[in-house]
Amino acid sequence: MSDAVPAPATDTAALSGVAGETADVPEAQAQTAADTADADTADADTADAAGPDDGDTAVAEQAGRWLRVFPRPDAETLGVLRADALPLALGAALAVAALVLHDGWSLRLPAHVAFALVAVALTALDARLRRLPDALTYPAYPLLLLLLCLPGAGGPLLGAVLASLVLAFVYYLLALFGGAGLGDVKASALVGLVLGYLGWRSVLAGTVYAMLLAGVWAVALLVARRVGRRSQLAFGPFLMTGALLALLV
Repeated sequence: MSDAVPAPATDTAALSGVAGETADVPEAQAQTAADTADADTADADTADAAGPDDGDTAVAEQAGRWLRVFPRPDAETLGVLRADALPLALGAALAVAALVLHDGWSLRLPAHVAFALVAVALTALDARLRRLPDALTYPAYPLLLLLLCLPGAGGPLLGAVLASLVLAFVYYLLALFGGAGLGDVKASALVGLVLGYLGWRSVLAGTVYAMLLAGVWAVALLVARRVGRRSQLAFGPFLMTGALLALLV
Protein backbone atom coordinates (compact mmCIF):
# COMPACT_ATOMS: atom_id res chain seq x y z
CA MET A 1 0.00 0.00 0.00
CA SER A 2 1.58 3.35 -1.06
CA ASP A 3 2.14 6.14 1.47
CA ALA A 4 1.81 8.88 -1.19
CA VAL A 5 -1.07 11.11 -0.58
CA PRO A 6 -2.67 12.52 -3.74
CA ALA A 7 -2.60 16.35 -3.96
CA PRO A 8 -5.91 17.96 -3.40
CA ALA A 9 -7.71 19.03 -6.55
CA THR A 10 -7.92 22.58 -5.31
CA ASP A 11 -4.16 22.95 -4.92
CA THR A 12 -3.60 21.51 -8.38
CA ALA A 13 -5.99 24.02 -9.92
CA ALA A 14 -4.32 26.86 -8.06
CA LEU A 15 -0.92 25.79 -9.30
CA SER A 16 -2.25 25.64 -12.82
CA GLY A 17 -3.62 29.16 -12.49
CA VAL A 18 -0.29 30.49 -11.22
CA ALA A 19 1.49 28.81 -14.10
CA GLY A 20 -0.95 30.42 -16.51
CA GLU A 21 -0.42 33.82 -14.98
CA THR A 22 3.35 33.32 -15.13
CA ALA A 23 3.08 32.46 -18.79
CA ASP A 24 1.04 35.63 -19.38
CA VAL A 25 3.75 37.86 -17.84
CA PRO A 26 6.14 37.76 -20.83
CA GLU A 27 3.21 38.48 -23.15
CA ALA A 28 2.18 41.45 -20.99
CA GLN A 29 5.75 42.74 -20.91
CA ALA A 30 6.01 42.33 -24.65
CA GLN A 31 2.75 44.23 -25.13
CA THR A 32 3.96 47.00 -22.77
CA ALA A 33 7.21 47.27 -24.69
CA ALA A 34 5.31 47.51 -27.95
CA ASP A 35 3.03 50.21 -26.53
CA THR A 36 6.08 52.14 -25.26
CA ALA A 37 7.72 51.91 -28.68
CA ASP A 38 4.54 53.20 -30.31
CA ALA A 39 4.38 56.06 -27.81
CA ASP A 40 8.02 56.97 -28.49
CA THR A 41 7.34 56.91 -32.21
CA ALA A 42 4.30 59.15 -31.73
CA ASP A 43 6.35 61.55 -29.57
CA ALA A 44 9.05 61.64 -32.21
CA ASP A 45 6.47 62.40 -34.88
CA THR A 46 5.00 65.11 -32.68
CA ALA A 47 8.45 66.57 -32.07
CA ASP A 48 9.18 66.50 -35.79
CA ALA A 49 5.86 68.21 -36.50
CA ALA A 50 6.44 70.85 -33.82
CA GLY A 51 10.07 71.34 -34.72
CA PRO A 52 9.53 73.85 -37.52
CA ASP A 53 7.07 75.84 -35.40
CA ASP A 54 9.52 75.94 -32.52
CA GLY A 55 12.23 77.04 -34.93
CA ASP A 56 10.04 79.81 -36.31
CA THR A 57 9.24 80.93 -32.77
CA ALA A 58 12.92 81.05 -31.88
CA VAL A 59 13.69 83.08 -35.01
CA ALA A 60 10.85 85.47 -34.21
CA GLU A 61 12.09 85.92 -30.64
CA GLN A 62 15.63 86.57 -31.89
CA ALA A 63 14.35 89.11 -34.41
CA GLY A 64 12.36 90.77 -31.63
CA ARG A 65 15.51 91.11 -29.56
CA TRP A 66 17.31 92.68 -32.49
CA LEU A 67 14.48 95.13 -33.02
CA ARG A 68 14.63 96.08 -29.34
CA VAL A 69 18.06 97.66 -29.78
CA PHE A 70 16.44 101.05 -29.23
CA PRO A 71 14.64 101.82 -25.98
CA ARG A 72 10.88 101.76 -25.95
CA PRO A 73 8.95 104.97 -25.21
CA ASP A 74 7.66 105.07 -21.66
CA ALA A 75 4.12 105.78 -20.56
CA GLU A 76 4.74 109.52 -20.04
CA THR A 77 6.16 109.93 -23.52
CA LEU A 78 3.26 108.11 -25.13
CA GLY A 79 0.80 110.07 -23.00
CA VAL A 80 2.15 113.42 -24.20
CA LEU A 81 2.18 112.31 -27.82
CA ARG A 82 -1.44 111.18 -27.56
CA ALA A 83 -2.63 114.26 -25.65
CA ASP A 84 -0.92 116.67 -28.06
CA ALA A 85 -1.63 114.67 -31.21
CA LEU A 86 -3.60 117.47 -32.91
CA PRO A 87 -1.16 120.35 -32.30
CA LEU A 88 1.75 118.04 -33.14
CA ALA A 89 0.10 117.10 -36.43
CA LEU A 90 -0.54 120.75 -37.27
CA GLY A 91 3.01 121.77 -36.39
CA ALA A 92 4.46 118.92 -38.41
CA ALA A 93 2.26 119.76 -41.40
CA LEU A 94 3.37 123.41 -41.32
CA ALA A 95 7.03 122.44 -41.04
CA VAL A 96 6.80 119.95 -43.90
CA ALA A 97 4.92 122.43 -46.10
CA ALA A 98 7.57 125.09 -45.45
CA LEU A 99 10.35 122.64 -46.30
CA VAL A 100 8.65 121.60 -49.53
CA LEU A 101 8.25 125.23 -50.57
CA HIS A 102 11.88 125.97 -49.69
CA ASP A 103 13.64 122.87 -51.04
CA GLY A 104 11.25 121.71 -53.71
CA TRP A 105 11.18 118.01 -54.52
CA SER A 106 14.89 117.39 -54.01
CA LEU A 107 16.69 114.29 -52.76
CA ARG A 108 17.43 116.11 -49.51
CA LEU A 109 13.74 116.59 -48.78
CA PRO A 110 13.10 113.15 -47.18
CA ALA A 111 15.85 113.71 -44.60
CA HIS A 112 14.61 117.22 -43.85
CA VAL A 113 11.02 116.03 -43.48
CA ALA A 114 12.06 113.19 -41.17
CA PHE A 115 14.06 115.62 -39.05
CA ALA A 116 11.13 118.05 -38.92
CA LEU A 117 8.79 115.33 -37.64
CA VAL A 118 11.27 114.29 -34.95
CA ALA A 119 11.98 117.93 -34.05
CA VAL A 120 8.30 118.74 -33.55
CA ALA A 121 7.82 115.71 -31.30
CA LEU A 122 10.96 116.43 -29.26
CA THR A 123 9.92 120.06 -28.84
CA ALA A 124 6.58 119.08 -27.33
CA LEU A 125 8.11 116.42 -25.11
CA ASP A 126 10.83 118.68 -23.73
CA ALA A 127 8.34 121.47 -23.12
CA ARG A 128 6.02 119.11 -21.24
CA LEU A 129 8.38 116.64 -19.56
CA ARG A 130 11.63 118.61 -19.47
CA ARG A 131 13.48 115.77 -21.18
CA LEU A 132 14.27 114.48 -24.65
CA PRO A 133 13.49 110.74 -24.71
CA ASP A 134 16.12 108.39 -26.11
CA ALA A 135 13.27 106.37 -27.63
CA LEU A 136 12.90 109.14 -30.24
CA THR A 137 16.46 110.38 -30.47
CA TYR A 138 18.33 107.11 -30.96
CA PRO A 139 16.27 105.69 -33.86
CA ALA A 140 16.57 109.03 -35.65
CA TYR A 141 20.36 108.61 -36.08
CA PRO A 142 20.31 105.68 -38.53
CA LEU A 143 17.16 107.00 -40.19
CA LEU A 144 18.71 110.36 -40.99
CA LEU A 145 21.99 108.78 -42.10
CA LEU A 146 20.11 106.50 -44.45
CA LEU A 147 18.05 109.34 -45.91
CA LEU A 148 21.09 111.57 -46.31
CA CYS A 149 22.64 108.87 -48.48
CA LEU A 150 19.91 109.38 -51.09
CA PRO A 151 21.60 112.35 -52.82
CA GLY A 152 24.67 110.13 -53.26
CA ALA A 153 27.24 112.80 -52.36
CA GLY A 154 30.00 111.39 -50.16
CA GLY A 155 31.63 114.71 -49.28
CA PRO A 156 28.57 116.36 -47.69
CA LEU A 157 27.73 113.11 -45.87
CA LEU A 158 31.18 113.00 -44.30
CA GLY A 159 30.80 116.65 -43.32
CA ALA A 160 27.43 115.85 -41.76
CA VAL A 161 28.93 113.11 -39.58
CA LEU A 162 31.81 115.38 -38.55
CA ALA A 163 29.46 118.25 -37.72
CA SER A 164 27.32 115.88 -35.67
CA LEU A 165 30.31 114.85 -33.56
CA VAL A 166 31.58 118.40 -33.16
CA LEU A 167 28.21 119.84 -32.15
CA ALA A 168 27.58 116.99 -29.70
CA PHE A 169 31.01 117.64 -28.15
CA VAL A 170 30.25 121.36 -27.79
CA TYR A 171 26.96 120.65 -26.05
CA TYR A 172 28.66 118.04 -23.89
CA LEU A 173 31.03 120.74 -22.66
CA LEU A 174 28.01 122.94 -21.92
CA ALA A 175 26.42 120.07 -20.01
CA LEU A 176 29.51 119.74 -17.83
CA PHE A 177 28.93 123.29 -16.61
CA GLY A 178 25.16 122.95 -16.27
CA GLY A 179 24.32 124.85 -19.43
CA ALA A 180 22.63 121.88 -21.11
CA GLY A 181 21.36 118.41 -20.37
CA LEU A 182 22.45 115.06 -21.74
CA GLY A 183 19.27 114.95 -23.77
CA ASP A 184 20.37 118.18 -25.45
CA VAL A 185 23.75 116.60 -26.20
CA LYS A 186 22.13 113.63 -27.95
CA ALA A 187 19.64 115.81 -29.82
CA SER A 188 22.39 118.18 -30.95
CA ALA A 189 23.98 115.28 -32.84
CA LEU A 190 20.80 115.06 -34.93
CA VAL A 191 20.99 118.77 -35.62
CA GLY A 192 24.62 118.41 -36.64
CA LEU A 193 23.75 115.62 -39.07
CA VAL A 194 21.05 117.57 -40.90
CA LEU A 195 22.70 120.98 -40.90
CA GLY A 196 26.21 119.62 -41.42
CA TYR A 197 25.13 118.14 -44.73
CA LEU A 198 24.40 121.69 -45.89
CA GLY A 199 27.70 123.03 -44.59
CA TRP A 200 29.27 124.58 -41.50
CA ARG A 201 27.53 127.87 -42.15
CA SER A 202 24.17 126.19 -41.57
CA VAL A 203 25.49 124.54 -38.39
CA LEU A 204 26.60 127.92 -37.08
CA ALA A 205 23.32 129.55 -38.09
CA GLY A 206 21.25 126.90 -36.31
CA THR A 207 23.33 127.26 -33.16
CA VAL A 208 23.02 131.06 -33.17
CA TYR A 209 19.27 130.90 -33.78
CA ALA A 210 18.85 128.50 -30.88
CA MET A 211 20.84 130.69 -28.49
CA LEU A 212 19.00 133.85 -29.54
CA LEU A 213 15.58 132.24 -29.16
CA ALA A 214 16.49 130.86 -25.74
CA GLY A 215 17.83 134.24 -24.64
CA VAL A 216 14.76 136.17 -25.77
CA TRP A 217 12.45 133.69 -24.09
CA ALA A 218 14.44 133.80 -20.84
CA VAL A 219 14.36 137.61 -20.76
CA ALA A 220 10.62 137.62 -21.41
CA LEU A 221 10.03 135.20 -18.53
CA LEU A 222 12.26 137.24 -16.23
CA VAL A 223 10.41 140.45 -17.05
CA ALA A 224 7.11 138.68 -16.42
CA ARG A 225 8.59 137.28 -13.18
CA ARG A 226 7.71 133.77 -14.23
CA VAL A 227 11.21 132.49 -13.47
CA GLY A 228 14.19 133.50 -11.41
CA ARG A 229 17.78 134.12 -12.46
CA ARG A 230 18.81 130.62 -11.42
CA SER A 231 15.88 128.86 -13.05
CA GLN A 232 16.66 126.36 -15.77
CA LEU A 233 14.71 126.33 -19.01
CA ALA A 234 14.15 123.42 -21.35
CA PHE A 235 16.57 124.06 -24.20
CA GLY A 236 15.29 121.35 -26.54
CA PRO A 237 12.52 123.47 -28.13
CA PHE A 238 15.01 126.22 -29.01
CA LEU A 239 17.56 123.71 -30.32
CA MET A 240 15.01 122.14 -32.63
CA THR A 241 13.43 125.45 -33.70
CA GLY A 242 16.82 126.97 -34.45
CA ALA A 243 17.70 124.00 -36.64
CA LEU A 244 14.43 124.25 -38.56
CA LEU A 245 15.00 127.97 -39.10
CA ALA A 246 18.49 127.22 -40.44
CA LEU A 247 16.94 124.78 -42.92
CA LEU A 248 14.45 127.38 -44.12
CA VAL A 249 16.54 130.56 -44.18
